[in-house]
Amino acid sequence: DHEEIENTVKEMIKTAGVEGVEYELLWKSEANVTRDDSDIVQAIKKNAEAIWGITVYPAWQWACSDAREYRLKGVPTIQYGPSNTEGIHAPNENVDIEDVVNAGQIYVLSLCDLLGVK
Repeated sequence: DHEEIENTVKEMIKTAGVEGVEYELLWKSEANVTRDDSDIVQAIKKNAEAIWGITVYPAWQWACSDAREYRLKGVPTIQYGPSNTEGIHAPNENVDIEDVVNAGQIYVLSLCDLLGVK
């Protein structure tokens, strides 16, 4: 949490033995996560593996998003979707059509799993 970060920075400054170092944390956001064994992660994993024909390894994302707002309300949330990591967030960002189609199928199949629809 942000208190651990603040304490670590203070300790680093103290250990360094320097004078006059100041800092300010301008944005504080507590870490949040949806566990790997949660239903939503397992549904997406299962269906992504089936559609893509590969092993999927859930990973934590370091970036911030609105996901934390849902998690704070008790809604298990993940970030999953089509993307090309080359040029991500660039002016010419793009995504392959196959990735969009596959993501759509994975969303629908995962929703069916989570809702118990056969």
